Amino acid sequence: MWNSLAKGDRAAIDLILSQVPHRIHTILPGMAILMRLVKRLQARELEVCSQGLREGYLAELLSTSSSPRR
Repeated sequence: MWNSLAKGDRAAIDLILSQVPHRIHTILPGMAILMRLVKRLQARELEVCSQGLREGYLAELLSTSSSPRR
């Protein structure tokens, strides 16, 4: 998706606009930042949480806190 957007692919832009038009101003800069971080950190995997960052972080905290402590 990022490569298509970086090339100015109108279909990619239209796809975002058709799904979440009010978020176009946050999605594009967010993707740019994410891609820069992935390259900088040489990440091989990216885990995506369907609930969003805050909810995903909370779910992770709750799942690790319920496991037995050593």
